[in-house]
Amino acid sequence: MYVVDEIGLSAISNEVIGTTLENEVPEPVTLYAPWPDTTSLTLSWSQSEEDDFSAYELFMWEQVPPAPPNPALKRVIARG
Repeated sequence: MYVVDEIGLSAISNEVIGTTLENEVPEPVTLYAPWPDTTSLTLSWSQSEEDDFSAYELFMWEQVPPAPPNPALKRVIARG
């Protein structure tokens, strides 16, 4: 981290390293069948029960799915 004053002078702080208490991947949620409309799909999923939940990340594409990560994918983040 840098500390910066009003005229732009800066100093770097010490470095620290940390990990989460459990340091495990979150449990997956269930994606339900989409509800189609004439121009869109409505998606829904089960709620994450993780204490350290941050966001749902959805990836979409218009053709046969490529293997992620792929710049052609559109990334949508839903914060809960």
